[in-house]
Amino acid sequence: PLFRSAQEQIRKAVERQKQLQERSREQELRKERESMSEDRERSIAELKDSVAREAQKSKLQHATIISLRQEVEEQRQFAKQANQEKLKAISKAKDLIRQARREEIDKLKDKLELEH
Repeated sequence: PLFRSAQEQIRKAVERQKQLQERSREQELRKERESMSEDRERSIAELKDSVAREAQKSKLQHATIISLRQEVEEQRQFAKQANQEKLKAISKAKDLIRQARREEIDKLKDKLELEH
């Protein structure tokens, strides 16, 4: 009976030790899973931030492109208008020169007619 009692106590002690080890392993696994989960969540958050930054950059670049296109179009319109005004001025100058020549010719004709 004493021997059996000692064996029983040893068996129970061994079983408790196994249970403690099992709980310890489960706790370690749970901590490891939690750590992995936290790492995964942190990585996902970092990726989301990175994607959001890239999207913002893309938006800004798109807005810049639109602005530059508008600026180029305005410059093109300005250049076109300036060119049209230049052509009108040249045409007016030619008309004035022709008119001045005609007047000069008419004056010379009148002068010649008066002389004869």
